[in-house]
Amino acid sequence: MKIINQTATDMTITHPSVVRSVVGVIFLVLSAVLFIVSIAGSSDALFFSHTAYLLFIVGVFALFVNTDIVIDIDKKTGHIHHKRKKLVGSKTETHDLHNVSHVEVRHTQRHAAGTPLISESFLIFSDGSEVRIDRGRMTTHIAIGDSATNEKEKASIASRVARFLGIPVEDRIRSEQDQKLM
Repeated sequence: MKIINQTATDMTITHPSVVRSVVGVIFLVLSAVLFIVSIAGSSDALFFSHTAYLLFIVGVFALFVNTDIVIDIDKKTGHIHHKRKKLVGSKTETHDLHNVSHVEVRHTQRHAAGTPLISESFLIFSDGSEVRIDRGRMTTHIAIGDSATNEKEKASIASRVARFLGIPVEDRIRSEQDQKLM
């Protein structure tokens, strides 16, 4: 999640899904290489061709399920445009800005203490509906690289969105069992 544009009246938040795109392209390239090896008359041609088809299907699937999220908040018009862009097609939802009640950052604890957290940020509307600002990410507090910084950054962006809109931020910590009960 990244704020790519902010003025006094506009804010644009984006969450591109680069990883799935890269994985999809890598699988497609690997499938092409294996298909060429199978055509070249290798003794394991059948194995290579079947593996090539499988990698091709996984690569295409990764590219087609890849979704980029763009949220445009425009105070002038009083609207929030939530766009989900895929390789084929996109979907845009428009919400009224005055119906946003707060920003909520949800931290879901998995299993026991010290295991990965999944954190997600949402715009919560007065009617109870919600718009996800970002995708959930698994992190631990003792991972290589400072994942706690990632959580702080995410909370900071949620706070910036809340300040921009003049609404409060609420943190929710839930266990995995609480999620199942909902």
